[in-house]
Amino acid sequence: MTSVTVGSVPVQVAVNPTTNMIYVTNRGDFTVSVIDGATNSVSATIPVGGDPQGVTVDAMTNTVYVANEGSDSVSVINGATNTVMSTIAVGRFPWGVGVDPTRNKIYVANSTGNTAGTVSEINGSTNAVIATIGVGAGPQSVAVDQSTASHGERTTQRPGSRRHCDPRRDTQLRSLGRRATRSSECGLKLLPSGGVPSPTHASAAF
Repeated sequence: MTSVTVGSVPVQVAVNPTTNMIYVTNRGDFTVSVIDGATNSVSATIPVGGDPQGVTVDAMTNTVYVANEGSDSVSVINGATNTVMSTIAVGRFPWGVGVDPTRNKIYVANSTGNTAGTVSEINGSTNAVIATIGVGAGPQSVAVDQSTASHGERTTQRPGSRRHCDPRRDTQLRSLGRRATRSSECGLKLLPSGGVPSPTHASAAF
């Protein structure tokens, strides 16, 4: 195997299996390194927003989404040209980003510091935020179940609390004792881990 030199302070990585391209966010120099999987070499370096963190790829559209924590934005990269074709303003301190290629929706976890976090829902056709969903404090990552159109996010919410969603109606249900009541719009459910180590207290909804 080969070690590939990328930018300063690489943070996260995403793969487009269709094009065999790998994308690495470099927090130290505000760039994304594009690695050609056939040659294991950097084929492009793309400037993005401040402090890029999460990165994900929509292989169906060959589009890359980068969450820029330092500039409260998401960079939308054209995978064919390796250029930023749009910059979308989202919530405060965006960290994780996930894509639903079936519905062409993008979900961004905004950690917002020490206050309650949010998730920005982006329409991939228009590159516009179509919903902002309140969640627990400090969300850091988000994942999508394409088979059910459910969306899960790692968060540091208080223990014992839950949020329930019907993604088909984009309706969020919050548990209140033994009853679940409709509270606001959403398209996600919160998961305890999302495939990564959970914090001490994590929220979960099903």
